[in-house]
This record gives sequence, structure tokens and C-alpha cells, in this order.
Amino acid sequence: MIRTGLRIRDVNAKCEQVKKMKALLALEDGRIFPCRSFTGPGEARGEAVFNTSMTGYQEILTDPSYYGQMVTMTYPLIGNYGISPEDVESSRIQAAAFIVKEYQDFPSNFRSRGTLADYLIKSHVLGVEDLDTRVQRLCLAAPGEKTLGGGPGFRY
Repeated sequence: MIRTGLRIRDVNAKCEQVKKMKALLALEDGRIFPCRSFTGPGEARGEAVFNTSMTGYQEILTDPSYYGQMVTMTYPLIGNYGISPEDVESSRIQAAAFIVKEYQDFPSNFRSRGTLADYLIKSHVLGVEDLDTRVQRLCLAAPGEKTLGGGPGFRY
């Protein structure tokens, strides 16, 4: 579960102070990971999964096989090529939350039509960064299904 102190009310809000909120990510076994939301306030719960791809984050987010899951990307820098309408796998984001080591808010790609953060915000999907995704991946790779939750203002 990931939880923030507030709810997303204005999906067009661009304020960096709101976007970069402290957050907590909690595994159901009690382990807590401090992190930051790059999409502002919110809350998410779901099965924790990871993906080791170096590219294709938009395809991963819109892939129906990730429906309701909290996807952790193990590649350390995500967001650097932005969002393109040609790169979707379905009509909407399927993931419940998106977890990365470092989010890049300034895409550099001629095909980019927006930032990953804005794409997630418009779909009311929580984006989290500043997490050691390698350590989290090791926790997730242990046998058994894992459930995550948390966000800015998460109380445990």
C-alpha cells in the first residue's frame, strides 16, 4: 500500500512542492520503505511486482496483465523519454502504482507528448521515486505473493 496525506483533487496541478511529497511504502510483512511521490498526494494498494526492462515503461503501465498491480521498475532512471500516444498497449493505465528509483521530469525525445508524471496524475495513478528498487526487488523475489501499500502521510 502507498498512501499520501491528501487526495488528488486537481489533476492539472503542476506545483513541484505538491508533487514531491514524502511517502512510505509498506510490505504486508511489516517492512517499511521511505520514498517520495512524484505525482502528488494519493494512496494505492495492490500486489507488488517488478520489471527489469530498461525501456518500455509506458507499454508496461498500459499492459492489461499488470491490472491492479504496483509495478516496480528496477532500471534506475525512468521518465527520460516521456509519453507518446503510439506506445500504449490498452486504452488506459492498468497498474495501481508505479515505483522507480529516480524519476526524470524533463523528457528528451522528439516523439514525447508529455511527462510520465502528468500521464500518471491524469489517470489518478500514484508515482513513487527515491526508493532503492534493488533492495525492494530482493524482498519481492522471495517466495510468495507480496502486497504493498503506502504513500505520503502513511501511518503504520
